[in-house]
Amino acid sequence: MQSQILFLSSSASSRAIIHAALNSSENMSATVCADVLELLQSICQAEYDVLIIEPDNLAQHDLDILLRFTPQSVSIVYLVSEQFQLDHPTLEKNNQIELLVKFAGYLTALPYLIQNIIFKRNYHPENGEEPRKTSATITTHGWCELDGDLRFQRSSPSFESMLEFRQEDLSQFKIYDLFPPESQDQIKKVVDESPPKLDDRFLEIKFKNKTGDQKFLTAHFHRITNNVEKTIGWRCEFFFNHDFKPAPLHNESKLTIAEKLWDFSNENYQMTFPVFFRSLGKKCVELIDCEQISIARYNPTSGKFLYEAIKGKQLPLQAIIESESTPVFKNQAAEKPALYFFSIESQKLVPTSDSDNWIKTPANFGLDNGIILPFSDLNGNPAGCLAFAGADISMPQEELIQKLQTVLLIFTLVLNSFFAKTFQEKKERRLQQILVTSSIFKLQLPMRSLMREMAWAIKFSFDAFLATLALFDEKDQSLGFYAVASDDKHLILSLAEERVQQSTFLDCLKNGKTIRKSHLVPKIGTANSLDLSSGTSGTGFIVSPIFNHDRKMMGAIVLCERRNIPIFENESITILETIAKQIAVGIGNRVLYSRALKRENTRKTVPESVKSNGKPHAEVNQKQRFWGKIFS
Repeated sequence: MQSQILFLSSSASSRAIIHAALNSSENMSATVCADVLELLQSICQAEYDVLIIEPDNLAQHDLDILLRFTPQSVSIVYLVSEQFQLDHPTLEKNNQIELLVKFAGYLTALPYLIQNIIFKRNYHPENGEEPRKTSATITTHGWCELDGDLRFQRSSPSFESMLEFRQEDLSQFKIYDLFPPESQDQIKKVVDESPPKLDDRFLEIKFKNKTGDQKFLTAHFHRITNNVEKTIGWRCEFFFNHDFKPAPLHNESKLTIAEKLWDFSNENYQMTFPVFFRSLGKKCVELIDCEQISIARYNPTSGKFLYEAIKGKQLPLQAIIESESTPVFKNQAAEKPALYFFSIESQKLVPTSDSDNWIKTPANFGLDNGIILPFSDLNGNPAGCLAFAGADISMPQEELIQKLQTVLLIFTLVLNSFFAKTFQEKKERRLQQILVTSSIFKLQLPMRSLMREMAWAIKFSFDAFLATLALFDEKDQSLGFYAVASDDKHLILSLAEERVQQSTFLDCLKNGKTIRKSHLVPKIGTANSLDLSSGTSGTGFIVSPIFNHDRKMMGAIVLCERRNIPIFENESITILETIAKQIAVGIGNRVLYSRALKRENTRKTVPESVKSNGKPHAEVNQKQRFWGKIFS
């Protein structure tokens, strides 16, 4: 099997000479690259055994990027002249780098030297020692093309996966819309300020996805020009190393944990609560040094803790808290938030000032000593908790206790601010939604148009993936989806043609979970399985029934959430049920209005014909479908 060699040099003559020398060996196949961008593309497309670099005319920044994206399984060789001075700290930090000097006759010996380097890397000693372990670097390469106004025109699937956007979504944005201000400034310097021939350079930019996770991307912008050298677009290459994180700045390392948590909260304040809590938990795991850390969000619907960030072994938070007889979550209006220590009874080592805040854990839990920080809202309802455990928390030091109390107070303050903001937004959203639903009483508009308007208003108000208004047909007792609002056009068309039997639909509601007068169900009885993979999680559908004045179900609002954005809270259910009531009133008004209008316009007429017998023709007694009459 041939060894795959990759060679980087800015000199065309060096590339030709080295390529010929390496390919002269039957055991090697060489690929040459003229710049770092071409080399990175080659690394992402194929596997190589050795990377040979001529560092002449290679900037230190480009060299750092090259080393970052080169897998550790690849041996790196610097091919240098006798007068070349190498950066020795770089060589010491990267122990997989070999140094070859261009002495007289080196071309003849080059294939044998490279073969020897490959042999040493793959050598398994016979004395039982473990060979040097290497871990693969996971690198993703994607590209996109922009027009002259920096709007997205085309992109590769790997780029869309990297940014978690689809092609049709990207086409609505400029590239500035996806990145934070500091990254926008870097892109503007290349696009607006750099001369045409000096824009070929790498940028280090940050990107925050929909879930709040931050990615560090390496980008390369190349200008596309026409025949008169006018810029008509850009070709952008992006590389993402899944394991790379930049070193913290000096001023950042001096910040306290409280300041870092507060700054992080300010940056991520616009997220939904589950995503915000998850991001805050991950940040806490990064900042606090402990063997085992678990942070979980409390789900009031299920009464369980949902783990958002874990370091080491997952701690059984539910069991620990339930083993305590006194309430752990305090009403903040009456009591100050406090942290709790937990351990088995034989190892009760708790400071005397906190002797009341001790939780005895059964020995069969197999837990080390630990500390729990419970978070509650202003009313004392559980919001989540953060727990630490490890052998080093046998007797907590005063400094550690003060640090954790600071974290608890900052966390509580941040969450309370978030709860207050969310509560205000819900009130505003509910008011706005009720005002929007008043359009159902506009009798001069077609009923189908009003229903469609309502469906889209519900979708946008809840930021849902799917919202539909379904009504039962009185003739065949089937459920029809008369108005569908969704990001997926194929789903709109397929649902519009679906009919669900009333008995099937009611059985689905019985098998689901009841929340107030609504239902949380995994399916709604459609004959064809709906393709919800493009935007929803596996939670299912929320169904709010629409009842007429006789308390008979005439239809339902069916809502489906977006992925990782749970909206099925009590406030959301209240809003949906209020809308359902208004829709029922609006439909009742429309039925009365339609019947009155038809009675007024119904007149018996004698056809003006010479063959008429002078008597009115008998009316056609043909029964029309109920919703056909209403929507006509």
